[in-house]
Amino acid sequence: MWNRPSGSPGSVRLAPGNLPVHVALALLPFFAVSCKKASPEHAVKRSIPSHYVEGSFIVRAQSDLGATDVTSLSTNVAKELGCTAKAPTKVYDGTASDGGGVLAAKLDHIYNLSFADCDFSKDGTQAIVEKLAGTSGVLSAEAEAIAAATPIKENDPDKKYQGHLQLINRDAACAIAEHQGAPVVVAVVDTGVDITHPDLQNSLYRDAQGQVIGANFVDTSGRPDRDFEDQNGHGTHVAGLIAASSNNGIGVVGVAGCANVKIMPVRVLGSNGSGTSVAIDKGIEWAANHGAQIINLSLGYTAGVTSTDEFDDTLYDSLADNNIMVFAAAGNDGAIMGQSVGRGAYQYSFPSSFNHVVAVAATNDQGQLAPFSNRGDRVLVAAPGVNDLSTLRGGDYGRMSGTSMATPVAAGSYALALATALDGIDPSVGRVDTDLARSLLLKATRDDVPINPQDVQAGGVIDVQKLVQLMAARFPKHDQQPT
Repeated sequence: MWNRPSGSPGSVRLAPGNLPVHVALALLPFFAVSCKKASPEHAVKRSIPSHYVEGSFIVRAQSDLGATDVTSLSTNVAKELGCTAKAPTKVYDGTASDGGGVLAAKLDHIYNLSFADCDFSKDGTQAIVEKLAGTSGVLSAEAEAIAAATPIKENDPDKKYQGHLQLINRDAACAIAEHQGAPVVVAVVDTGVDITHPDLQNSLYRDAQGQVIGANFVDTSGRPDRDFEDQNGHGTHVAGLIAASSNNGIGVVGVAGCANVKIMPVRVLGSNGSGTSVAIDKGIEWAANHGAQIINLSLGYTAGVTSTDEFDDTLYDSLADNNIMVFAAAGNDGAIMGQSVGRGAYQYSFPSSFNHVVAVAATNDQGQLAPFSNRGDRVLVAAPGVNDLSTLRGGDYGRMSGTSMATPVAAGSYALALATALDGIDPSVGRVDTDLARSLLLKATRDDVPINPQDVQAGGVIDVQKLVQLMAARFPKHDQQPT
């Protein structure tokens, strides 16, 4: 879980001496548009995350291995290690629970293996990961991580101003973004959302009966329920930054509050702001299978890895194959991703470092990188994340800082641009190619507040007005000619 020393900039941070784990923050620089969307079939193992679920491991098996084979594999490994193995379960069960989903075929061979009576120290857990990864038929193995989101909340009596909106030219973008057709759905995979907040009532994704479409994966044994009410406050703040209602005479506005952008609450973090990587991945899969076009991850964890190559992950590869955009927090450790942490390992934040994830760094309201923000060659964009004013639990408002806040500003900017372009996109699709989307994000920055491209690939803070213009030019309305 994220244990953050008091006074440190907000997102998630591990106990001193450990690597950070963020669960709702932005991630690292992004991969070029030439990035392939298919994962190579080779075995991969990662170093143990700073906090992990003892005895729980995630294994990706070859496609020709069935459940019985994986059970035998688990039993044999347990015997060799002197452990007891529990029956493996599939991590992603969308096919069984929901009658199928856009990601089901890609994720059908990922299993959660559980062991008991083993050495679950850091070294012991690493040994189990290596044993699993070296077993025939296993393509990858990792310990189930515990991640958390705990941004700094700063009390500011002047709640009238949202400086981050001015920096990204949000009002100018809204002036040319008038789409009110089919909604753009942004899944807030976080601590839940206060669905009774008056500034979010009109911003929630609902079914034909008016029920909010969302899910909870905290303490559910993998089967979602509807207990997605925010018990922490982080997710509600994130949701408001994306799409708090505009022109309703109260509170604040979200970046995309002027367009038909809706929030899908998916609770994967508990009241303490912490959750496991399995719950997070299940929440992401559920959101994709239930209509989310954009996924916001203001969370994460850090780990030392022995390779600085691209990081493939079947889930995020599958999301990209379906042109579902993922924005993730880069983390609040003030670190350069890829820096050495000793013993041949290099520090990276996940899930923001995975291929096909847009990693977001945080700036202040002048467009300068915040000292606490992670940066480096995998961070794609930057957005304001210092003292951002947004919604809080109980109908309240307040300020928070962190890449957790920068991420929804970036995701909301993309949602606003996508909403503007929907009239020129096949309505049965409602998405654009993720490689194209990333190329537009790299171009849509403020020229007058540059950032070193070695820190953030885009070279500046996001300009949502430019992004809307670029998207509208690429996808003109059906009655217009391309610009």
